[in-house]
Amino acid sequence: MEILSEAASKELAQGILELAESMAKDMLAKQQKQWLMKKEVCKEYDCCDLDIRRWEAAGLKSRRQGKKRMYKRSDIEEVLDLIKE
Repeated sequence: MEILSEAASKELAQGILELAESMAKDMLAKQQKQWLMKKEVCKEYDCCDLDIRRWEAAGLKSRRQGKKRMYKRSDIEEVLDLIKE
């Protein structure tokens, strides 16, 4: 008993491969970007300004670039690991 025709199966498989490729590219781009603006931190780590202030109190370092505050991804991960313990 076939649920999908061969053509539909191939089209579905192609769609899944394209989605996986797109997701892999997004993840790679995120990993390559070392410095994040506060807005990007909030989006990627699903947090708010209050969370970032708590992380700063726990030791998260930042740098100012013009009027914007930048956070290093590795520093964020380090502070999050400390908070978990």
